[in-house]
Amino acid sequence: MKKAILVMLCLFLSARAYCDAIYTDEGSFLAQLGTSYLEDFPGYAYASPGLGATLDGGPVNGYSWQASASDSGGLFAVDQGLSTSNAVNLVITFTGAPVTAFGGIFTSTELSGATIPQDIVVTLSNGTNYTLNGSGWVGFTTDLPIASVTIDGIDGTYPNFPAVDHMYVGAAVPEPGTAVLLCMGAIGAAIYRRKRS
Repeated sequence: MKKAILVMLCLFLSARAYCDAIYTDEGSFLAQLGTSYLEDFPGYAYASPGLGATLDGGPVNGYSWQASASDSGGLFAVDQGLSTSNAVNLVITFTGAPVTAFGGIFTSTELSGATIPQDIVVTLSNGTNYTLNGSGWVGFTTDLPIASVTIDGIDGTYPNFPAVDHMYVGAAVPEPGTAVLLCMGAIGAAIYRRKRS
């Protein structure tokens, strides 16, 4: 009975040893990134034609996504980035392999695509969020898959058109402690099964 309790404790600890993390340094985020791909929106220039209500990205390494605006206005291209044609939220929904790591450069822009000193809030589907002012880099790693990300340009002096560039989509590498606990849980379960046979 003691061994069964130990096995269950190991499995519980291994499941909860990793949690959401926010990175404001791209290098630190990359150190936690496993399989992924980088979307730099090549060839995008301000007001490039051809963007509609939604935009599909990928699949690359199994990861894919769909971008949309939170209203019927659709999407808009800025220099090397993706934005909205109205001052509304930009939503990225993940449609491929489970995503546990996401990051990029997020920018508050005005109608002309220029950066403005207003807040932009990046919110994961689980509620984890980070607020930037003007423009900046932020990345997230999570223990559970991210279904979507909402990028909200907070209106202030000017209408705020949120934009994203240099976007990473992928999987986080488990922390070393998580890997050890996962192994302990698996070994404990195997011992328990063998002794019961």
